[in-house]
Amino acid sequence: MSITTRLERRMRFPGLWFIGIALVMLACDQALKLVQRLYIPLGKTITVIPGLFYLRSIQNYGAAFSLLRGQMSIFYLVAVLMAAFLIGFWLYERPHALLPVISTALIAAGGIGNLIDRIAFGAVYDLINVTFFPFAIFNIADMCMTFGVIIFGVWFIFFDGLAELSSKKQDERP
Repeated sequence: MSITTRLERRMRFPGLWFIGIALVMLACDQALKLVQRLYIPLGKTITVIPGLFYLRSIQNYGAAFSLLRGQMSIFYLVAVLMAAFLIGFWLYERPHALLPVISTALIAAGGIGNLIDRIAFGAVYDLINVTFFPFAIFNIADMCMTFGVIIFGVWFIFFDGLAELSSKKQDERP
């Protein structure tokens, strides 16, 4: 069976898969942030792989690279818009394929993980720092959102997404 066939195969109980994936990733994110708050003081750096990978404990009051620092209302608005998109997508598309289920679960987990931090602490706890390319310090929630958007884009462009929209438009023509 080809990879395309496996990725396009319909899932049984996609809503349960969505909830399961989202909860597992949210739990991983919150667990790592709890360990960070308990054992790694803000500003401390732990070398994991010299020159490549560090744990650097910071609080981020903005988005990536501290953009929009202190603009909490914008982050709350983005969280509401993201939730509306995910709800609308699930109600309209009713996805049963692997890629849209995984991608939307990752996006939801990442958004909720960072929203919890913003509400509870007024900032997001970031810890993971890779230095083999210039990138912001991030957390598991950020990784979930990034990979979720990438997977969603791959599904939309290369698999079922565009075909689904095209066939729905064909069905609506008189």
